[in-house]
Amino acid sequence: MNRNLKIFIALWFYVGWLSCVYLQVWNWPVFSLIFPVIALATLKFSKVLTKQHLLYLIAVSTIGFAFDLIALKANLISIPNTHNNWFYLTWLLSIWILFSSVLPLMGILFKSSIFITVLAGAVMGPLSYYYGQFFNVLMFSSYVSIIIYSIFWAIFFPLILHIQRTRYEN
Repeated sequence: MNRNLKIFIALWFYVGWLSCVYLQVWNWPVFSLIFPVIALATLKFSKVLTKQHLLYLIAVSTIGFAFDLIALKANLISIPNTHNNWFYLTWLLSIWILFSSVLPLMGILFKSSIFITVLAGAVMGPLSYYYGQFFNVLMFSSYVSIIIYSIFWAIFFPLILHIQRTRYEN
């Protein structure tokens, strides 16, 4: 992956994350799908992704989104203004797909230490959800919810990066 592509993917993730959140705030969540589509298309056309790798990134997004849906049903998190309509969760799915699109870059960045990777997952994963509270798009129901998310991310993040490095990096 060349330097310009790395910079684009990293910046696009942050621009996309913030845009997806604001689109949820403005009740236009379906438009958030534009951001992951552009990210994945960029990776595909730059020949970073094979078909099998793309399917892996979709699987990562699906597992993460499913975890959030389970957490939502278990009242670990709440998402205001969904109007009991799953359509309003497209912003969250978009963020998961955006996250998976930066895995090729994170696989490069987090290859030195499993401890650092576990720690980064345990802290940064729940922190991104916590920031969603500032926009009133996602709320943790309790500190126990934050701990559960921290445990999930401490396991999930190193696992998906290990698979990314061993199966999809040259």
